[in-house]
Amino acid sequence: MSQPLPTHVEFRASNGVRIAGLMSERVSRNATPATDAVRILAVHGWLDNAETFSPMTAALLDRVQKHSRASLLAIDFPGHGLSDPLPLSQTYFAWDHALAILDVAKAVRWPRFVLIGHSMGGSVAVLFASAFPEMVSDLIVIESLGHVNRFPKGQDAAVMREFMEARRAINLQMAEDDSVEVLKSKNTFPTLEEAARARMEGVVRVSFQAAMMLAKRGVDEAPGGGFRWNSDKRLKARHFWRWDHEGVEDQLRAITARILVVMGDDSNIFKSADALVSRRIQILKEERPASEGNPVETRVEWISGGTHHLHLEQETAGEVARTVAEFLSL
Repeated sequence: MSQPLPTHVEFRASNGVRIAGLMSERVSRNATPATDAVRILAVHGWLDNAETFSPMTAALLDRVQKHSRASLLAIDFPGHGLSDPLPLSQTYFAWDHALAILDVAKAVRWPRFVLIGHSMGGSVAVLFASAFPEMVSDLIVIESLGHVNRFPKGQDAAVMREFMEARRAINLQMAEDDSVEVLKSKNTFPTLEEAARARMEGVVRVSFQAAMMLAKRGVDEAPGGGFRWNSDKRLKARHFWRWDHEGVEDQLRAITARILVVMGDDSNIFKSADALVSRRIQILKEERPASEGNPVETRVEWISGGTHHLHLEQETAGEVARTVAEFLSL
């Protein structure tokens, strides 16, 4: 089989937004459109982009043996990477990202596929797999178990005020300048490497190598010189809408796909002893209704030394790829 060569691809979403991505394929010399194929769509976490899957993708497709054709399409969500931002009047909600998955799946004509999501992308993948169960054969979530409301109880009003004040400030800026530039960060760095070092110290820390990988699609040159991270700054405005735990649990129960949960045992987001983690894994394993010919299967793997970006970091990306390949019987 030939080695995977990532190709930049673009799609037009139903709302007119351009969605960019990376397509990697492994094709046997004897492959035809009718031969056995595996199709994988991967979605990234908050403020990341499609490059987050590149280390894992190379190792994963290198393991393909039982399928004559394997495709992995990693996309940039709207407002991330090389994709367009959402229209100026919109706020980013989980269902907007889920709609991007649907739009891309329709564009590439994949009626059924494997869906991989990391962190926020995992939460969106859970939402999509519950809403469109017939389209997802296998669901793989990395460092995610569905949406988590992390706001302290009783803070709804304060968070609502914070969001509206932040959004009003952005609205006023857009009233003066309706170009996409108003959505870009004003923080610039003299070199690409300095921009990557700033990302290392983000909300979730990553290595310099991982930050440089994300910078490939996540950093551009600022009009006044220097480099800047290019994600839409509206993504950083915490909006007050949050799913409650009961709603997320209902989503988990509605998923009919086989599920693989991949977690890092050195993550600063999830711990195996967390009550929420235990409860949601219990739901996935015990409370999803099985049907004839569709037995419920949930596998949970904790990767030794894995951080929140275990699929991106060089030390653990190969082990994540091995775990995924084994689950999918590639």
